[in-house]
Amino acid sequence: MKSLELALEKKAMPKLILENKLLVEKNMYYESELSVVKWYLSVMEEGVDTREVVKEYAILKKEHKLLKKESSAEIKKLTKTNKKLTKRLDDAMKSLEK
Repeated sequence: MKSLELALEKKAMPKLILENKLLVEKNMYYESELSVVKWYLSVMEEGVDTREVVKEYAILKKEHKLLKKESSAEIKKLTKTNKKLTKRLDDAMKSLEK
């Protein structure tokens, strides 16, 4: 009887582990949401001017857009250089094979 109970527990264990993992993830999500709510409440209680927060967000968003544009241009430039160097390397390898 005891071995049957152990076998049933062993069979159910992967399902329980998965369920536990999902519950832990759900709990972490709720804790994250709760921290946002706590922050918002503290901001409201302290009387922080949310208009200033919105202005700062807009500035940061513009800066992010500019940085993204600059990094995109740099990536394109590096990709182009990489293609040129790869072609030169391939040409050099072909000439060595001859």
